[in-house]
Amino acid sequence: MDLLTALILLGALQGLFLAGLLAWKADRSAPSNRFLLALLLVSAGNGAFDAARLGWGEGPWTDLGHVLLPLYGPLLLFHVRTLVGGGPPAPRVGVGHLLFPAFIALSVLGTRPLAWAGETELRAVLLDLPPFLAVVGTAVQAGLCLRWARREVAAALGRLDGAEGTARLEWVRLLLRAATAVWLAYLVTIAVGIALPDRGDSVERWLGLVQVLVTYGLGLLALVRPGVFLPRPAEVAAALLPGPKYAKSALAEEDMRRIAAKLRREIAREDLYQDPDLSLPTLAKAVGASPNDVSQTLNAHLGTSFRDFVNGQRVAEACRLLRDPTEAGRTVLEIGLAVGFNSKSAFNAAFKKQTGTTPTAWRDGDGVPARTGLEPEVQP
Repeated sequence: MDLLTALILLGALQGLFLAGLLAWKADRSAPSNRFLLALLLVSAGNGAFDAARLGWGEGPWTDLGHVLLPLYGPLLLFHVRTLVGGGPPAPRVGVGHLLFPAFIALSVLGTRPLAWAGETELRAVLLDLPPFLAVVGTAVQAGLCLRWARREVAAALGRLDGAEGTARLEWVRLLLRAATAVWLAYLVTIAVGIALPDRGDSVERWLGLVQVLVTYGLGLLALVRPGVFLPRPAEVAAALLPGPKYAKSALAEEDMRRIAAKLRREIAREDLYQDPDLSLPTLAKAVGASPNDVSQTLNAHLGTSFRDFVNGQRVAEACRLLRDPTEAGRTVLEIGLAVGFNSKSAFNAAFKKQTGTTPTAWRDGDGVPARTGLEPEVQP
């Protein structure tokens, strides 16, 4: 095994190490982290296949790394989109981005039986065509995904503010610069391979070096922005050291006021409060803040919990519907389910807590308007 092969193998191992760090994070369930985790695993897997091919020679399965190549661009784009608040890709859009990777996977796997067939010119062409399409197509697709990712960042400039939003934009910009540099190096290796076909082995090694740059670049970015791969030091300290809740948080009062204003605005969206599975991370993504910052704002600034805050909006809407003459034909349970509660008992308990009466009594004219916690903040 030569030095370059050893570097590629080490790059694959580092990719697995970084993926392990990311999987260890408390917010590993966030969509942006899942896409970044998938990107790291793809990088590590592709590096392992490259090291096997360069270190131990060609084999029937050593070029399966080409199946992973087309996934780089879409995974990077999905990570950027979800991180800057654009939300996960729509199913149709996500499937569209994955059509080319699926085509390459079917092409590579479909020609594998030819690896055991006799030596013919047609066999050689059929075996070489899918990897060639994977290499060239990945260059085109990755370039398009980088362009779309920059558009997502430009669209998010007016949506993300505060310390959390600034940190996200800094990370994404740094990631896109590194990805662009690697993409340009990738184009150079392809151009050399096409212009000098007799240097195919050298080009393969340069492509392997590009793979190393991808993984080690992510490692360097992790050193620059360690909070991406590990919990923030303040979060670790708050979890390990005794003291008041949020004592270690650096969230300023001005940031909490700004987040609170966004929370009041976003919770009124029907697609949020009407979702019975609405979670703290989902609400945090909608306002462009971290779950920890949203939780602190709700508890320390608004004096409520996440569940009471969401239920306040649901009960306020239920109060309106229950006394709306046009809704007289709907049962109390139907209205409760329509505003986001998943059972009659949950609806009755939340309604009683917010209004001091039951939904049925409220419909009959009893009770006072629900206090939702959404009232405008009084400035001193």
